[in-house]
Amino acid sequence: MCDFAQRAPFRVRIFDAPQNLGVIKNFERCIALCEGDAIAPCDQDDIWLPQKLERCLEILQSSQSIGLVFSDAQLMSESGEALPQRLWEAIFFDEKARQNFSRDAFAHLLRGNVVTGTALMFRAQFKEQCLPIPPDVPVLHDAWIALVVAAQSDVRFIEEPLLCYRQHAAQHTRERDDKIERVKSVAHYRQHLNLLENLMSRVENMDAEKQQIVADNKAHLQARLQLSSSPFGRTMRVLDEMAKGRYGRYSSGWRSALRDLIYGTSR
Repeated sequence: MCDFAQRAPFRVRIFDAPQNLGVIKNFERCIALCEGDAIAPCDQDDIWLPQKLERCLEILQSSQSIGLVFSDAQLMSESGEALPQRLWEAIFFDEKARQNFSRDAFAHLLRGNVVTGTALMFRAQFKEQCLPIPPDVPVLHDAWIALVVAAQSDVRFIEEPLLCYRQHAAQHTRERDDKIERVKSVAHYRQHLNLLENLMSRVENMDAEKQQIVADNKAHLQARLQLSSSPFGRTMRVLDEMAKGRYGRYSSGWRSALRDLIYGTSR
């Protein structure tokens, strides 16, 4: 790293951590130390393409309403060989999903994250609202940053892969499960409720429409928390949530509804 700092055509600052902080706290510390107008987190084992920063900055500078931008990535093996698949293919961020994202990025991100940390850039003006990253929430730093920024500004994506994203044997991108969802616990739903409550407390200028989205999402999670142990009561609750369209907006659609009908909520 010291050699890189000497060779680089720009200023490089090196900060040693007094102890092992872990992934999230390391990113949190690095983001807090940033002084520029735009922040682009970088994982140590991925490879940015030469045009990545320029392309992301172009999008951010095209409109003050845009607070965050992210791109696709080319997957590569642990040894650095290009794989045939791109990142968005692996996480099923396909054309239909991108269309839905363009219509309502905030609602889409509440349902599931598609923003990878090393592929994003966001305006530094949102740094203080993002930090510290709250504990006991079911997301990593990239998903949290994307939610905080999307709650108060526009988010754009670049379909061009602007980096090579390394895959390790112990690392897995989000995979689609076409079977019935696994039984989820009370703790899982409470963590998601905690996420929404943290989001509301951090983003005080959230507009009324997005506040309503958060309120509906919370109501849906609470409904899933309160599923009856009796088949009849559980069926009535699930049918009510389906009629309100909440399974489609805030869960995995019919998969979640079917899971709840069969299994309920694990205590």
